[in-house]
Amino acid sequence: MEQREVLKLMALAQLMLESMDDFKETSMYKQQTKQTVQRLEALLKSQFGRSIDMMYQAEPEHANMLLTGVEETIDLLATLNIDNITLLGNTIKALKEEQENGK
Repeated sequence: MEQREVLKLMALAQLMLESMDDFKETSMYKQQTKQTVQRLEALLKSQFGRSIDMMYQAEPEHANMLLTGVEETIDLLATLNIDNITLLGNTIKALKEEQENGK
């Protein structure tokens, strides 16, 4: 369980770093957010940078598939309304239960 949580956090940290790079190109990136984003970026890189690099070196294809899948899922979630997100969550729970029960 711990390994899964670390991997999930590493993937989200990497996506956060990439998103912050994209955010810097928007008109919303003002001076007041600049310092906060820079501190968070430095913290994420110091906490997870080496682990993310090791993950890429050990299994580059798996790491790319994981991060691409997470990023695509987040992009899709951003387009849904709350009712569809709830429905999607319930569908995923049902699929997970089926998988756990060997169906």
